[in-house]
Amino acid sequence: MVNLRGCGSRELSEIYHAFALLCARQRVRGALLKAGDEDADAHYALRDTLVTVSRIAGIPLRFRLALVASFVPTAQVYRSLQAELRALGCEAQVFGMEHQAVHWLRGAAKRPAQAFAGEPTVW
Repeated sequence: MVNLRGCGSRELSEIYHAFALLCARQRVRGALLKAGDEDADAHYALRDTLVTVSRIAGIPLRFRLALVASFVPTAQVYRSLQAELRALGCEAQVFGMEHQAVHWLRGAAKRPAQAFAGEPTVW
């Protein structure tokens, strides 16, 4: 799990860059990113770095990526990135609660609904 809470825009970019490199080099199978109320637009750096690293490494990034957002704007950014991340090989899902993300990462659910801030989770 990577906890991004309290990070500034520059720090988010650096963390996402390091995360993308780790995913490409170590053939990560699953990851959980936990965001707080940072600048929501700064989270587009996740997509940018994964796209860049995937293309440079020349390998698809085949892993599950759980995105936990406790801030509505960040959840919206994460949801807008899902299709692009999936095209890279990341099976990405957005969650409002960490325990839901952990449950999904462990493979207990095939396709949970995108849950956020009190929305029911459909298994």
